[in-house]
Amino acid sequence: MAFKSYFLKVGRLRFYSRASDGPYFLEVPFRGVVTGPVDRPRPPETMVHDRGRFIDTSHYVMGPDTPITDPLPFSCNFRLANTEPNFSKFLTMIRGAGNTGTARATKTIGTRVWTSTKASTTLRNAEVAGAGTALHTTPDFLDTEKWCMNAEILWEDPDNSNDRGFRWSALYLPPERQVPEGETDVMVDLSGEVYGAIALITTFTAGTES
Repeated sequence: MAFKSYFLKVGRLRFYSRASDGPYFLEVPFRGVVTGPVDRPRPPETMVHDRGRFIDTSHYVMGPDTPITDPLPFSCNFRLANTEPNFSKFLTMIRGAGNTGTARATKTIGTRVWTSTKASTTLRNAEVAGAGTALHTTPDFLDTEKWCMNAEILWEDPDNSNDRGFRWSALYLPPERQVPEGETDVMVDLSGEVYGAIALITTFTAGTES
């Protein structure tokens, strides 16, 4: 069977508003590089010995559960055509929300009002195998200018029958983003942090395009 190459696969990247908005999305066709986590890490484990000796009763103890909820790095870059109205929509989407005075800040992208996706996803509060664990909604930011969206990517399979991708919930893009200008397009270089759940997908979440 011939090997299918996935080097620099052509894909589609979508950014989503909060689910209660519809949700709304903006799709960006791209051929570039995306680097994102495929799952959340597990807590560290440390072997406990008998006064430094490995014996039959040696065992592991679980470390802090913070890796389960810590933000994870995300980055991508792609060329975006300098055409309206999508160019203005995208610039609005990646900018900060401004000091709105509310943690769940909104932005108007096109004719749609997008709500921040922070505090709209659940994470397990401790190691999955532990007793008494439960799913809890992540809190809002204290800084009301921080604004999150969900991101989904689908890489197109060569025979268009087995597309695969990921969903990253509550993606925060800090202000130090780069958008270098070109003659007919801009090179978008995004880096941020994923605060929410991570899932493998085969289709995009249904929504309304902004």
